[in-house]
Parts: sequence; C-alpha cells; structure tokens
Amino acid sequence: MPYEKRANKGISDAHKKALRIFASETRPKPSQRVCAEWFLSKFGRPIDRTTVSRVLSSQYDYLDTGEAGIKTRKSTAQWPILDQALFEWQRRHINAGFPISGPLIRMKAVEYWKKIPVYAELPGPLFSDGWLTRFKKRHSIRYHTFHGEAASVPASIHDEMKPIKAICDQYQPDDIYNMDETGLFWRRMPNGGLSTDGHAGQKRDKTRITIAVATNATGSDRMPLWLIGTAKTPRALRGVNLRSIGCIWRWNNKAWMRHGIMGEWLRSFYRHIGKQRRVLLLLDNFSAHLLAINKAPPPSNIKVVFFPANATSVYQPLDQGIIQNLKHHYRKKWMLWKIGPLYKQVTTKLTYEGQEAMPLDEFLDPSDENIDVSDPDLSDIIADLSEDGLTSASDDQDEDYIFGPPPELLSDAKAISHMHEVMEWVQHKEGAMEENIRYMESLIGDFTRLQVDGRKQKTLDEMGFLLKRK
Repeated sequence: MPYEKRANKGISDAHKKALRIFASETRPKPSQRVCAEWFLSKFGRPIDRTTVSRVLSSQYDYLDTGEAGIKTRKSTAQWPILDQALFEWQRRHINAGFPISGPLIRMKAVEYWKKIPVYAELPGPLFSDGWLTRFKKRHSIRYHTFHGEAASVPASIHDEMKPIKAICDQYQPDDIYNMDETGLFWRRMPNGGLSTDGHAGQKRDKTRITIAVATNATGSDRMPLWLIGTAKTPRALRGVNLRSIGCIWRWNNKAWMRHGIMGEWLRSFYRHIGKQRRVLLLLDNFSAHLLAINKAPPPSNIKVVFFPANATSVYQPLDQGIIQNLKHHYRKKWMLWKIGPLYKQVTTKLTYEGQEAMPLDEFLDPSDENIDVSDPDLSDIIADLSEDGLTSASDDQDEDYIFGPPPELLSDAKAISHMHEVMEWVQHKEGAMEENIRYMESLIGDFTRLQVDGRKQKTLDEMGFLLKRK
C-alpha cells in the first residue's frame, strides 16, 4: 500500500470508541494491522499500529461506559458548587469585556468558599497552582489575547450600519472610497529579534507622524499618501520633491490631522474625481472631518457618508488589515535601510579584486523583477524635466556620430557615478514623477550588475535603452 502522509490532528473520542468496539466484537480477535486497515476504510485516514495499541489500552477504558465526543477525560471537581460558581463568575466577566487572570480566580475562590454554607465548617483549601490548572482544564480555559477594538462596539451599531450598507449597494465597488488616518512611529525599532543570548533593551522612540490613507474598494485607485509631521520642512526632505515619490507633506505642532489639512485633502479628492464620476466617500465621524466638510462641501456627484460613533474598528474598511499591511511593508524597508551601513562594513571585506559589491536593496529587491514596460526612455525623462529640452542635432551630425569613429568610453565607476548624479537631479527636479525615479533606479541597477560581473560594458543599444533622436 503506498505511503500516505497522515493529517497532523488528533483522533476524536468517538472514533476511538468505534475502534475499541470493532476490536472487542470482532471474532477472531483482529490484529493491530487489521484494526488499522478497518480504521482507514471507515474514517478515511491512516493510523499506525502504535496508535491502535494505545487506543485499545486501559487508558481509554472510560470510553466503554461514558459518552464519546470529547477529546480528553475531564477531571471531577472536588467542590462542585464552588467550581460552578467560579466558572459562572469568570464567564460573565469575560463576556462583559473584563479580562480574568489566575490570581483573580484564586482570590474569588477564597471569597466564595466563605459564603457557601456547605463548606462553611470545612477548613479552607490552599487553592494551589495544581488546583488552578485542573480548574482551567475542566472548563477549557486558557490564555487569550484580546485583539482589536470590536468589544467597544455597542450592539446598536449593527442596526445603524444598515442604512449605510443600503447606500453602498447603489454604487459600484470602483466608486466607493474610504479615507482614514493612522499614526506611525517611523523611527521605532522592534523590541526583539533572533540572538544567541539576551540583550538589554532601549527606550522606545516616540517620534511620530500621521498618515492619511485613501483608496477605493477594489484598490485600483490608491490616492497619494498625505504625511503630517511637526516640521514645515524636515531636514531629511529639504530640496526633495515629495510629489515625485507619491506623497504630500503637511505639518502642525502636534503632527495631527486638523480640519484645515482635512479641507485641503477633500478639495484634492474632489479634483481627482472630477465632475463626471458619481462616487461615495466613507469617513469616520472624527471632529476634523466634520468641520472640514462644512468648509469644503462636496460637489453634487460626490456623496460623503460618516460611520456611526465607535463603529470604525468593525466597519472601517482600511482598519481591516490594509493600514496594518502598509506599516508592515514600511517596517521592512526601514529595517533594510538601517542595516545598510553595517552591510557595507561587512562587504568591504568581501569585495573581490577591488570590485564593488551589489547594494543590499538591489540584492533583496532586484529592480529587474519590478520593471514597468511602460517606463519612458532616458531621453524622454531629460526632455520632459529640462527647461529647454534636448537640443535637436542635425541629420548630418547624427550621420557623423553613427558612422564615424567610436567615442572614448568612460570607466565603469565614473559612468555609474554620473548616473547617480542624474538620479539626484531627478529626485530634486520640480515636476518629476515616481515612475521617473523608478526608471533611473532600474537603469543604475542594470549597469551596476554589469560592473560587478566583470563583463565588458555594453552600449545603450545592446542594453535596450536606445535614445530617441529628437
């Protein structure tokens, strides 16, 4: 019989009881191999002989007289009235959103013991760790982390959301937008990691910015991120055209979303949608949103609907993992950037014959795996961003260049150095777009790999980057 991998899950007591009945009622007495084959044909999953032997042992004699269906045999409470009272107390508090710990259960056990008449004349138990473990095991109680804010949502919210759902049914998913803000501690490092031994922790960095995120229901129209910080022009962003990287920067002394900034965002959203599309914008009832709507009312083709109070943790679309994924990808990029200097120190010792090692971000996230086929040529970038454009050469000059002697080529290092200068120029040029920067990164990565591989430098024609002649 061919080997079949067993599922990594236990066998229910009902199946164990059926196996015990088969083994006890079959004549002559079946072997373990026969029992295993019967179990496979009956329940569709294989078991080995060791499992058969264990199920047929005296360990599971209680299944012959008790009801099957539970995983394990539960212990019997020594003081059933106290046991039931404690479990009811714990269940009610958990349902009310109050977390219960082991020490609290012990304290309540001591209190209840004194109030139960049947136990009043008996000496009080110690309520040891063993007693607490058995109590939790009897009632299947274990530690759980409370996630999210759903417990803060009143039951009436679900009824209040029905009219909003009816409104959403009147729009296509592409035309339903949601906007929300989130705080990002952008310099905060993880408080743990892989290590051979323990290390002292550091004070958690509290430098924060606010990010405004907006997209439609299908994700096909993701609005530029609005970043709100405390400085008008952060030192790291001086001279940088933020629009070229798909972000818009605003500031106030608290790095919060204020109604003035929200009004700017709304007017930007109205311009983005235009006057032809009929769309729905979902917002939470944050005070800055309400004030901004009064100062920047939407046009007739845009309907703005606010979520009820305390409902965003359950019904806000961006809170259902989208913002969390955004932060996850940011943390990944942030960590790669932080370990960059250390990587350079290590690779300095690993360079071969003076060749420069491939940059870390190029190794972990190769640019050639994210090439946009619609990227413009290098000549288009320079022509679009320069004030006067490329000076068109005459046909005679073109002929002389093509058929004349080949020009003297720059060294690899100097050529790549000049490309980095062009990259810096693009980043600081007014009107540059994100796709321009992506293209330059891809181009620099391609030529850097040529240098590292030690191959002969190829021409632009061979690399597929033929410049267009104007």
